[in-house]
Amino acid sequence: MASQDTQIEAIGYLRTSSAANVGADKDSDKRQRAAIEGFAAAHSYSVVAWFYDAAVSGADPVAERAGFKAMLDRSPATACA
Repeated sequence: MASQDTQIEAIGYLRTSSAANVGADKDSDKRQRAAIEGFAAAHSYSVVAWFYDAAVSGADPVAERAGFKAMLDRSPATACA
């Protein structure tokens, strides 16, 4: 784990499976973001980018999820592969 002075860069990914849970008046993405930010803060991570797939089923292949694909494209680990 990183020391208190060192932040590890991380990427956040959100997914909402139902269109009924997407919109300014909904909180699914807000709750997910808060949970990720809480974990990050407690473990010396700094979320430097966010990706979101709204109304995308968990059964959909990850390669067909625009936000997930963008996250992989952004990730340095996959950029070297």
